[in-house]
Amino acid sequence: KMDGTLLNTAVWNDKTQSHQHISSCAFNSSGTLFTIGDSDEGVTGAPGGVDGVIIAWTYPGLQQIKQQRLGQGGYDFLTAMAPGKDGKMYAGGVQYTPYGNRWMVQVDDANGVLWNKTYPNTNENAYRTLVALPDGGVVGAGEFAKQGQFFVQRLDSSGYEVRHVVLGTSPKTVKILDSTRDDSGAIWVAGILLVQYTYENWLFRLGPWLDNQCVTPCGPKVWADCADGNDCTTDTCNGGCLQVGNGLACSDGNACTN
Repeated sequence: KMDGTLLNTAVWNDKTQSHQHISSCAFNSSGTLFTIGDSDEGVTGAPGGVDGVIIAWTYPGLQQIKQQRLGQGGYDFLTAMAPGKDGKMYAGGVQYTPYGNRWMVQVDDANGVLWNKTYPNTNENAYRTLVALPDGGVVGAGEFAKQGQFFVQRLDSSGYEVRHVVLGTSPKTVKILDSTRDDSGAIWVAGILLVQYTYENWLFRLGPWLDNQCVTPCGPKVWADCADGNDCTTDTCNGGCLQVGNGLACSDGNACTN
């Protein structure tokens, strides 16, 4: 409750001999509580594997509404989630089949699977954090386990890739911790960078379409958003900004302004 007293609790454990983990929880826009995690019981494939699990719960009663066990019979983990539009929920992680492929699932308000997709890669990459977008899409970020790099990927509402970028330089080790979206639509990604036995905190900012620099008519590259709906903005960027012409000639202090 608001005063800190315990309202209710629930134990997720269907069998006594199992390994189960809840990695994240979030409410959708309808007020249903969702949890994601993994379990080695009732595996979708051969014994010894791990399933990703999504559970919808009543609140505050904490009774299971529906449980989804998902995977391809290997080692499949759900590690990040974000509530989307119209009661939908995004869950992302990694499927080892055998390489670590990015894995994203969208479920509806009743925990029915709307789509379930992987994005193959041979460099062991997993979603660590997700940000839902107003258009129904989602941005996911994570790291390449063996390369010292991280990726940021934008998907549309049907799970098709719009764009992805890869940042960072080997052999630096990168760990993605969190991400968010500000009022301008920019995506912020936070993490830790290991450089010569020293950990450094860092924060990276990307535009709504995962552009990271804007080119002005004056020539210099500056940190700024371009496709921001501002009539003063040039809306011309490196790396895939939407091209939208100016409606006005004015000066508003925006670094992208003509």
